Amino acid sequence: MMKTVPKIIGCICALLLLLLPRIAMSAAWTEMNSKTTNSLYAVWGSSADSIFAVGKFGTAVFYNGTSWSTMDSNTADSFNGIWGSSDANVFAVGRGGKIARYNGAKWADSATGLDTSLYDIWGNSDEEIFAVGENSVILFYDGDDWDEMVTFTDETLYGVWGSSAEDVFAVGEEGRILHYDGEAWDEWNSGTKSDLRDIWGSSDTNILAVGEDGIILHNDGSRWDEIESPTSKTLRSIWGSSAEDVFAVGEEGIIIHYNGSEWTMMESGVEELIYGVWVGAEAEAFAVGWNGLVLQYSAATTTTSISSSTTTSTVPAETSTTTSVPSTTTSVAESTTTTSTAEQTVDFVGSPTSGYRPLDVTFTSLSEGDIVDYHWEFGDNTETSGTAKPTHTYEDVGEYSVILTVAFADGTEKRAVKENYITVIPRYRCVFSHVLKDEAAIRALHSLRGSLSHNRNWQAIAGIYYEHSSEIISILDTNLRLKERLRELVQDNIRTVQELIIQQETVIAEQTIHMICDFFSDLTTEARPQLKDAVDYVVEALREGDMLDGLGVTVK
Repeated sequence: MMKTVPKIIGCICALLLLLLPRIAMSAAWTEMNSKTTNSLYAVWGSSADSIFAVGKFGTAVFYNGTSWSTMDSNTADSFNGIWGSSDANVFAVGRGGKIARYNGAKWADSATGLDTSLYDIWGNSDEEIFAVGENSVILFYDGDDWDEMVTFTDETLYGVWGSSAEDVFAVGEEGRILHYDGEAWDEWNSGTKSDLRDIWGSSDTNILAVGEDGIILHNDGSRWDEIESPTSKTLRSIWGSSAEDVFAVGEEGIIIHYNGSEWTMMESGVEELIYGVWVGAEAEAFAVGWNGLVLQYSAATTTTSISSSTTTSTVPAETSTTTSVPSTTTSVAESTTTTSTAEQTVDFVGSPTSGYRPLDVTFTSLSEGDIVDYHWEFGDNTETSGTAKPTHTYEDVGEYSVILTVAFADGTEKRAVKENYITVIPRYRCVFSHVLKDEAAIRALHSLRGSLSHNRNWQAIAGIYYEHSSEIISILDTNLRLKERLRELVQDNIRTVQELIIQQETVIAEQTIHMICDFFSDLTTEARPQLKDAVDYVVEALREGDMLDGLGVTVK
């Protein structure tokens, strides 16, 4: 009898385990409304409800756990990197040696005395902060002043991270890796000539660097080794919450994840370039990129009861997993309504609430009561719907208010209104594919874009091209003479394009530069202020010659 007791107890325990819910993790990336169409180059947060992102033309936005809002950075210079020690001590670095500091109330310049562009920043404390950039410049902040540190290379440094102020790494062009031991910088052998774009670690014996063609390097505290990567796309940024939870992002919407043993591909849902990623401790991550792109990752817990045929899923709240724009929902009784009941409520949700056109949005009524009819108004002066869960396609760029009117059995009508609930932004379109008739010229221009993709001067031009392509196409379609001038400029200079692809340098006539600048100036006469400012910046840089020098173009 005594021998059968353990067996009985074992069976009971097994039965209890079967009856208990089993927990599994699932996750998804969801696009959010960043409240900007400027490209965002970097993101950092102190927690999942306190996130800062910065980018093109001094753009700065903040997420409070519910929605994003724009911030006044007091500059039009682009930011490339961001880091903070707290919500009230955030630094952003960028073009022309720009460093701005947020003190919890406003952004203000932090003088550096440099005009060299900075690309990344990291700190160990309020008084131990490092910034890196062009020509291997490295700055150190001691809590009072920024001072330039001595290095011995000329390559651009793109990323910086450390396990402490006496163990700091900087990575950059041609596989360059520099290390600071608290006294001096020296060079470590990376084993690669590929550009390295970012670096992050969970400890001084577990450091990862990512970059060109999907390269991933690992450092165990003594040496760097290349490890297997699931992608050949260039990776731009890396961050993690632990050694078993690391994300890297990059070209064409690529997102990969490391679980401590292997890297795997994730579905981002977008094809745009993703520039930056930040990972919090609460199983949440944020990624930013072209055209104000912001993606949020949230792990969800799914509970499945084996003893029942039903499945219960618990996922994060609507505001943390969808791209909902904060809005006010109001229930308004029609003027003909004379009676109502406490059980009659009208509300709804839509998903997604922002995205690229054409945007398909599924609306779901959350209304309660004895309902006899639904009437949806989607805000774009198109057809309405009479179902509880319609799907509507928004074809045009803009913000749209949505109204749901519900009729109840007692004759009462109530409605819910959500102002500016849906945001539709333009999707990137290739200007040259749209305008040019010569397939060989189109292929050459696409090849040029690929060969110069890592060139910062080219990225300044490409950023404008991608962000404003839809507006540029619209202008050219309404100004056929301007469209023809673009065709002629391309055809007349296609040999120059081919030389630049092959040799990474070429010569161009001064008259051609004048013609290109004149074309841009005429283009902006019909442009919105944002595009005009961007083009004016390029024209000025072309005329001064600095941008052309950086592209390998000599003017004669």
